[in-house]
This record gives sequence, C-alpha cells and structure tokens, in this order.
Amino acid sequence: MVRFDFNFFVNCIFEIIFKVPYTLYLGCVSFALSIFIAIMLVALRGSKIAPVRGLAGLYISFFRSTPYITQLFIFYYGLPQIFFSLRSISAET
Repeated sequence: MVRFDFNFFVNCIFEIIFKVPYTLYLGCVSFALSIFIAIMLVALRGSKIAPVRGLAGLYISFFRSTPYITQLFIFYYGLPQIFFSLRSISAET
C-alpha cells in the first residue's frame, strides 16, 4: 500500500509554482514564433513560383500528417546529428 507523503507534496508544489513564469514565457514565445512561421508559410504557399509553393506545401503536409511524438523524436534525436553544438545539451536542464 502506498501512502501519501504530504511533506514531499508541499515541497514539490512550491518548486513547481516557481517554474510557472518560465513556462508561461516559453509558451508565449513559442506561440509568437509559430504565428510568424504560419504567416510566412501562408504567403509562400500562395506564391506564383511553383518550387516555393511546392516546398511550402510539403512542409505543411509533413507537419500535419505526422504525430507530435514522432516530430519530437525526430527533433530530439535528429538535430544533434546535424548540428554538433546541440550534442552537449542534456534533457535534464
């Protein structure tokens, strides 16, 4: 039988509360960046240049058709293979 450790809960909840502003900041920055990328993709997809329109369509269809967990694995394990400076970043920080 597992018993609830109230002291551990209180210690963890205070640590989590102190991280909320950082989480909100990351969320707002991500949202602003995604809006900018979406506007650029809409502009590129409406382009009269066929290769540009095709690449924008390919990018959109890739991210719409793959599950988020697959995209996370591709970025987490794939980007350090391309950019060597990302190999020193750990998942715990």
